Amino acid sequence: MIKINLMPPELIAARSKKEAVTLPWREIGIAVAVGAVVISIGLPLENLRRSRELKRLQAEWETLEPKKERLTELQQSVQQLQRQADALQTAKNKQARWAPRLALISDAVVPQVWLTRLEYVQGKSLRVHVQGTALVGSGGDVDGGGHVTRFLQQLKEQPGFQDWFGSVELKSVEHRHIKEEEVADFVLLLTPPE
Repeated sequence: MIKINLMPPELIAARSKKEAVTLPWREIGIAVAVGAVVISIGLPLENLRRSRELKRLQAEWETLEPKKERLTELQQSVQQLQRQADALQTAKNKQARWAPRLALISDAVVPQVWLTRLEYVQGKSLRVHVQGTALVGSGGDVDGGGHVTRFLQQLKEQPGFQDWFGSVELKSVEHRHIKEEEVADFVLLLTPPE
């Protein structure tokens, strides 16, 4: 279907001007002004609310900080106790019985050396202090006439030493006299393998 407009051109122009959309400038201006007022009031209020929230969180952090430090200390204590419990469990373990270790130490003893004390020392791992006495020969060597050195050498050469002990260390040697004899008291530190 075809539409034909038979109106004169001057009437067509007048009618199109009436139908032209006119914008409600007044309403738009009012809306923009209200929006600006809401934003100018709302932003400072939001800023105030966030600054209060920040102060509240800072106060809460300050109260939690000592608790956090205490918790860290407690965690370290628990870890230390756990290491000690693990070391004791290892010492009690069927595979970690001490009889073979003591036999190994006993088999390494050389003449002129006597073991006087065996003591367990707890640290990161269970260690053994071996105390003993050695006769000092006429040479008056620092380590008891070389007897302590031979004992250490024999100990390191024992079969299975590396299975039971990671290291052996001479901690101290002190000389003293028993009547006319000079002796050297020594302390060894035996550490199980890591």
